[in-house]
Parts: sequence; structure tokens; C-alpha cells
Amino acid sequence: MYAQIFSIIVRNWTFYLAMVLVSLGLTLFQETTGTSSTSGVGIFLTIYLAMIVQGAVIYSTTFKSITRHVPSFYKGMWRYSLKAIALAVIALILSSPALIWQITVSNGQNLHGLVFFLVAFIVVYSVLMSCVGTWPTSSITGVGTSLKDAWRRGIASFPKTLGHLFLSLVVMQIATMLIGFVAVFYFPGDFITDGSPNVPMILLSALASFIQWVSVTYAAVALARVYVRFGADSLPHRLAPVGA
Repeated sequence: MYAQIFSIIVRNWTFYLAMVLVSLGLTLFQETTGTSSTSGVGIFLTIYLAMIVQGAVIYSTTFKSITRHVPSFYKGMWRYSLKAIALAVIALILSSPALIWQITVSNGQNLHGLVFFLVAFIVVYSVLMSCVGTWPTSSITGVGTSLKDAWRRGIASFPKTLGHLFLSLVVMQIATMLIGFVAVFYFPGDFITDGSPNVPMILLSALASFIQWVSVTYAAVALARVYVRFGADSLPHRLAPVGA
């Protein structure tokens, strides 16, 4: 699987470069305008990357081929997005006791409490996605789209999938946070500080952004492979994955 992840990134390197540049642009926009309204753009980019990566895995092709030669790809994007957001909301609700505890104990001011809530959310989200994470994926092909189908696929490969999601959502997120701490403590300031570019901060932010997108790719590939493994026999011939 790791070779497949590497292949996807290499074959679509211009796409990942664009994603990193967009992330840096959003950060610069936030710094210059003082707004945080770009979070919606970040969510959209995450969902879009996950969907196009999974499409590339299912059809064994490049991102460009997916968007050009699979007309149904964009038709399923709305359903894919709704399902992905719904699972994130469910994970947020299930981890809400940690949030309530954090607010009650520290009035939302304690950093340790906030970290505890984030960890609780990531753990709950990882478990939930391991169980039914192929539910959004099914919208790419329109095959096996029910939660029951997703549950069947998820339970059949739960331990292995959970391990992959733990690595992608927890370990790689920790790496991203550590890079952020290094950038803040050793190279403080905005991208543009005193009229000059803060080059170390920009480079570290670019690295953190790239790791973030690799993390999304890793999780997307893991779930797409589960979908293919336990659902390929049900796919119509014209949608059958190549080399699955």
C-alpha cells in the first residue's frame, strides 16, 4: 500500500504542489486580513483530495484521467461530501463529553484540556471511519452505498484499517504539530515580517502542509482499498478497478 501512496503522489505531483501553494496562500490571506473564514475552503480541499485519491485507487489511474474520463465522478461529489461531513459531525458528537469536561474544568482556557479533546475526537473519528469509512467512498461508483454495506466492509477489515488510520490521523498529525511548534518558537512572526518574507516559517509551513495532504492521502487510500477488496465483485464491469 505504501508503494501505491508514493506512486499516487509522484504521478500527481503538480496537484500536491498546487495544494501546498493554496494552503500557504490561505494562511497569508488570514494573516493579511485577520480573518479565519478560510476554514471552509480547507474542509472542501480535504474532501476533494480524499475523493479524487479514492477515485484514482478504484480506477487505477491518475487524477487527470478521473476528472476527464469518469463523467459520474463529479456527480457523486455532493453525496460524498455530505456523507464525509456527517461522519465528522457524528464523531464530534460522540467525543463531546471530552469537550464538555474541558469547558467545565478549565472554562476553555486550558491547553491540556483542549489537547485532550482533540485526541478524543481523533480516536473516535478513527474508530468510526474504520467501521463505516467506505460509506462516502461508495458515492464515487454508486455501488454498495448503504451504511449497512459500509459496516460490512469495515468490520471485515477493522483491525488493519484502524492501524492505518491511526498512523495517518494521529502519528502524522503529531508530526505536523511538531513542525508547527518549531516554526512558532524558533522563527516567530507572520509569513511577511517587517516587510520581508519569513523564509524559514514559509518553508516549515509548506512542509507541514505537505505532510497534512499526505496524511489525507494515506487515509483515503486505506479506505479505498477496503472498498475495492470487499466490493469489487459487485461493481459493474465498466467500473471494475484495473489491477485491483
